[in-house]
Amino acid sequence: MLTAAVYRCSIDVHRHLPTTRRRQVLAADAARFQVPRLQDDLSAPLTWRPRWATGRQADPAIHTTFTGHSGGLRAVAISALDNHPIAITASDDDAVQVWDIATGEQLTTFTGCGLVTAVAISALDNHPIAITASYRGTVRVWDIATGEQLTSFTGHTSPIEAVACSILDNDPIAVLASRDGTAGVWDIATGEQLTTFTGSGSGSVTAVATSTLDNHPIAVLASRDGTAGVWDITTAEQLSTFTGHTGQVAAVACTTLDSHPIAVTGAYDCTVRVWDIATGEQLTTFTGHTDWVTAVATSTVDNCPVAISTSMDSTARVWRYAIGRNHSPAAAGHSSFIVAASSSVLSGCPVAITASRDDTLRVWDLSTGYEVTTFAVSATAVACSTVDNHPVAVLASRDGTAGVWDIATGEQLTTFAGHNGWVAAVACSTLDNRPVAVTAGYDCTVRVWDIATGSELTTFNGHRGSLVGVACSTLDNRPLAVTGAHDDTVRVWDIATGSELTVFTGYAGSVTAIATGTLDNHPIAVTASHDETVRAWDIATGNELTTFTGSGLVTAIATGTLDNRPIAILASHDGTARVWDFATSEVLATFDFRFVGAVAVGPGGELMIAAGWDLIVLDRIAKH
Repeated sequence: MLTAAVYRCSIDVHRHLPTTRRRQVLAADAARFQVPRLQDDLSAPLTWRPRWATGRQADPAIHTTFTGHSGGLRAVAISALDNHPIAITASDDDAVQVWDIATGEQLTTFTGCGLVTAVAISALDNHPIAITASYRGTVRVWDIATGEQLTSFTGHTSPIEAVACSILDNDPIAVLASRDGTAGVWDIATGEQLTTFTGSGSGSVTAVATSTLDNHPIAVLASRDGTAGVWDITTAEQLSTFTGHTGQVAAVACTTLDSHPIAVTGAYDCTVRVWDIATGEQLTTFTGHTDWVTAVATSTVDNCPVAISTSMDSTARVWRYAIGRNHSPAAAGHSSFIVAASSSVLSGCPVAITASRDDTLRVWDLSTGYEVTTFAVSATAVACSTVDNHPVAVLASRDGTAGVWDIATGEQLTTFAGHNGWVAAVACSTLDNRPVAVTAGYDCTVRVWDIATGSELTTFNGHRGSLVGVACSTLDNRPLAVTGAHDDTVRVWDIATGSELTVFTGYAGSVTAIATGTLDNHPIAVTASHDETVRAWDIATGNELTTFTGSGLVTAIATGTLDNRPIAILASHDGTARVWDFATSEVLATFDFRFVGAVAVGPGGELMIAAGWDLIVLDRIAKH
């Protein structure tokens, strides 16, 4: 069962990859699901083998993933066409697409829809139809088989957030939820509005689905306040409320499971939840999306009931209830994107440190993957140092401060305050044998701090755009800071004197990432830009040494050595991480994931790749 789950988990990523890269993805997913024997079998021929991984986004309930839209998905509905289950999805790219659920194949596209905010399925004169609702309040009716628009009608004065279909007195009806907080019931054949009722909770209606309870037609209305309510369509009476989501409920669908009516909800907390409509009990939670869940629908595949969810992460996922109801994610970890990673040594053991949008910092035993400690803190970047031989983490924050934390105890030791705006990056160095931190902020300044005392030592001014990255190096025993900004420049600073030593220019876009390393014992800087180039620079001379253009938009860089060769790990917006030999411009390895948020090199040369919510640690096996 788990073998199939490992295969399905990232099928949209590995489906068309070359054999070795496909095996690399599957081996990493086996580690995320904690299936060691399968992990070992898949890893055996690989040069880079997963040591361990967290599995917060490894859910056996995933059946398949649709990719093809170029924007975030906002709506999904399910039907059958020629006895094949199909899904209809609507996206910010103004396209409505029809998919074969079993194969993942795209069948057709509806054009001329505009920005569709909701879609539903019904039948008119025994023909399957799709009903789309737009941001401008227009409702269109489509023949699913031909893609032809049959009719349209208007009536709501606010944007329509959702649409669902049902039968009332043997007539097909549509329930339209509007941003004005009401839901209207319409006769599809005549376009007549029959009744109106308001949503649950204190928020406006965001989504609607229909079902029956004790032979009475009902509507389930989702709300911006994180709840969903069940309403009797005939009487407009509210029957119950679902609570549990921690963000706006954006989507709802209804079906039956083991003859019980259930509701499936998707929310801005990135989860999909299943509820018993009769009792209001939450049955299970599906995790795996990395951005807002925007739509859900239900169907069957091979006689198994499934839920389909769409997300602003540009994917649609198919979930199996039977597994999801009795299974939790394979391994613990972060519950949102990992935005920063670093490493240190704690009591003689190497550890990984990760910061996430879930407002936690987690410390992991690099050897085993055991979570050592977690403490609650919001961070945009992390760097490590020592104070009096105690390992500390320096965390940059959106609130304009940076803090020093004791890695062993989770205690905050001091706070750096001075930036006027987000602190985007942090790096550590030493000055006169004292540990110092260098922070880069959106206020266009670079500041140097004494880590032990928290005092500000100096401020560098010179950038004309907000800072995005900082890294430290040394030149002739002088500590240096290398910074990059949205002014399309990289600048080198003498930390001791505060003087600007050189400026690297030539970019056709703002700088996105910076790291430092050495080449032939000379300090170098590796930089990435919005112009989709990665460049290596000689820090001493300011000369550009080499340029790499094959990785797309690079958002994070880490440096290290491999067989005495200088390498950079490039995290790209396309979901890949590449190992780049910056002396030769050769790509030594490519790793494929949906999202790569951070990369780091551990003290033993292991690679740490933050893939969405999960951390994957890889070892290189030397060739003999």
